[in-house]
Amino acid sequence: ALEEYGSMEKTIRDRLIDWLGVPGNTLADLSRRSGVSYDVLNKMKRREGASTSAENAVAIARVIGGKEVAADLVPVYNVQA
Repeated sequence: ALEEYGSMEKTIRDRLIDWLGVPGNTLADLSRRSGVSYDVLNKMKRREGASTSAENAVAIARVIGGKEVAADLVPVYNVQA
């Protein structure tokens, strides 16, 4: 069950690649709209396993529509003392 869930999860890079597959979506536009540098986005696109800061991932997710990604970046724990 856990393995199935893991295979369904998409990384921010996976979502970026999917978003770039839509005609009209470009790295330059994403950079302008998200505030994340073109170079950072280009590295993410070109390098498998590439990652970025949580701040950049949230900014990218806001533009490409990955609200789940943004939410997953901030773990919440139910802890009582």
